Amino acid sequence: MAFSDWSVIAELISAVGVIISLIYLAVQIRHATKQRDAQGLQLLRAEYLSSIDNCTCTRENAEIFHKGLNKFGDMPAVEQAYFHSLIHPLLHGFHSLWEAH
Repeated sequence: MAFSDWSVIAELISAVGVIISLIYLAVQIRHATKQRDAQGLQLLRAEYLSSIDNCTCTRENAEIFHKGLNKFGDMPAVEQAYFHSLIHPLLHGFHSLWEAH
């Protein structure tokens, strides 16, 4: 075989190597993206559960939360505002989870 024949073979081997490298990188990027998305979703879920816990972490919070869900109109304005501060993170967290899915 002449030198030009070997150079053609070497070019073909390097082209195949480049294609294999690109496929490998694409798979790695896809895997990393899926992992990052899963971690983000896990963080959203943890924040949402923390918001739920905040609504019932004390007896006062639990009572305001229960009143707000069942008799919001009968609550004094101060309690309505407190209920709003409890429910807002819940709604925001739920919306974030909904958008993530």
